[in-house]
Amino acid sequence: MRLLCLLAILCLPAQVVHSADTEYTISPDSVFRHIVILASDSLEGREVGEPGEWKAAQYITSVFRRLGVEPKGSEGSYLQEFNFIKRIDMGPKNRLEMNGQPLEPEEDFKPLFHSVNAAFEFNEIIDVGYGIINDDSSHNDYEGTDVEGKAVLVRRFTPESEAGLDTTLEQYSSIASKISTALEHKAGGVFFITPEKHDDSVRSTGVMRVKAKDIPIVLLHRRALEKLGLDVSRPSISSLVGETNLVHVRDTGYNVIGYLPGQTESTIVIGAHYDHLGWGGPASRYHGKEKKIHRGADDNGSGVAALLELARRFAPRMDNMRHSLLFIAFSGEEAGLLGSSHFVRNWTVDRDKATMMINMDMIGRLD
Repeated sequence: MRLLCLLAILCLPAQVVHSADTEYTISPDSVFRHIVILASDSLEGREVGEPGEWKAAQYITSVFRRLGVEPKGSEGSYLQEFNFIKRIDMGPKNRLEMNGQPLEPEEDFKPLFHSVNAAFEFNEIIDVGYGIINDDSSHNDYEGTDVEGKAVLVRRFTPESEAGLDTTLEQYSSIASKISTALEHKAGGVFFITPEKHDDSVRSTGVMRVKAKDIPIVLLHRRALEKLGLDVSRPSISSLVGETNLVHVRDTGYNVIGYLPGQTESTIVIGAHYDHLGWGGPASRYHGKEKKIHRGADDNGSGVAALLELARRFAPRMDNMRHSLLFIAFSGEEAGLLGSSHFVRNWTVDRDKATMMINMDMIGRLD
């Protein structure tokens, strides 16, 4: 994919320009200068919604302005802002009684990000094992059960066979998959427990990738089961009464958009996301205790540097360009394609005039 992207970039001058003197040549040093700035500590990893993202947006804007690239963001500026869910916090109304005994939020139970905000009362809780139905239904934890409108008790992960974990069921083991299966069977609520051999915590995959459902979805920690003297492997739960309350904290991110008009309105879109992971988080492969800046030199300082250099290459050659060029530095890619999703719903040029797009992501190496 990276090789195809580089080939497309190399072929672009011949497609766009009739003829012109080569007034500017892209070099490794000119690309590197952009990357040094974008990956500097002062930008703190360019996480969407953070000061580093704003600094990076201002740098890209300054380059566009210096080159004479026209602004094509919102209201005559280079910036196109979009709102997003930055994080999901526990609200003050979370409460739960299990078998008539009160439990503590966070310590004993936790509503998952998929949960609705609602009060609930369940006096029938159906144990559906691991809550898995595989494609050929040879494993069906819901067989012979009617869970419509009732709470289901679901174990995380997969069951064990004599050889250990049943890896054939691994593709059905995610929390999201088990929630979908419960919803297909019209469950009124989903309550997860964790088998003894596994970590009882839940690692977030990022709140922007979570779509809230219409039912309460809660993790019951082992501590809660032990607190009530229940068997942690097969707890006998007769009632669950409470309320789930999650607070969506919103923030703003920014796409940076510039335009070079050609001889026709036929437009080639050149894009690259400029955000990265900030100081880490759910998407990072670094799990050390000490936070570290994730500089994102390749992901995606390299793509943004190429975008800026292409703008610099073509800015003095507009009069000779067959096609118009739309340069978009997207933000929020790491959080779930937020900026690009917003743009395709809110074009700042005539979308019918767009003939192709080149997207550059992690082009700094060919491995």
